[in-house]
Order: sequence, then C-alpha cells, then structure tokens
Amino acid sequence: MSTTTNEKYLPISDTTLAAYLSINFPVDHLEPDKDFENKVLFYFKREPALDEAVEAYWKNTATVNPQLFAYNIKVLKNRIRSMIQSCTSHKNK
Repeated sequence: MSTTTNEKYLPISDTTLAAYLSINFPVDHLEPDKDFENKVLFYFKREPALDEAVEAYWKNTATVNPQLFAYNIKVLKNRIRSMIQSCTSHKNK
C-alpha cells in the first residue's frame, strides 16, 4: 500500500501507543517508515475518538486492561515480522 495522507489516516511509529490504540481502533495498515530504517508506521483511520485516545495516552490519563495491552504488543510485533518477511521475499525474487 502506498503512503497515505495524514488527513484520512494517523500514522503512528510508537509501538506501545499503537498497541494501546489497537485495543479500540483497528490498525488499517502498516508500512516501513521511509525516513527511518528499521521503523514501521501503523496507520489508523482518523476520527475524533482516536485523537482523544492519543491525547489521553500522552497525558497519562488513559486506562487499559494490562493483559489485552500486552497481547496487542505481541500481535503488532508479529505483523511487523510478517511485513519484513514479505518485503524480504519480494526483494529476493
């Protein structure tokens, strides 16, 4: 998928923030960060509730189920690994 405008999607590079957000908002897609090698951007569809959740995260007022948060970190790391493997296999062809 090509890079998407920030107006429709919110790109997040912080894995823990993405894990927190993905509890209530699906990750639309992820892409390698073109500005930083070995970084990934998680894209979330923009909506007011998402912006409020980001603000709560940075203000340390967000609450979350710790087991679900830990699980979502694992899920996102697996998606990153899958993306890297996919990119690597395409380069080797």
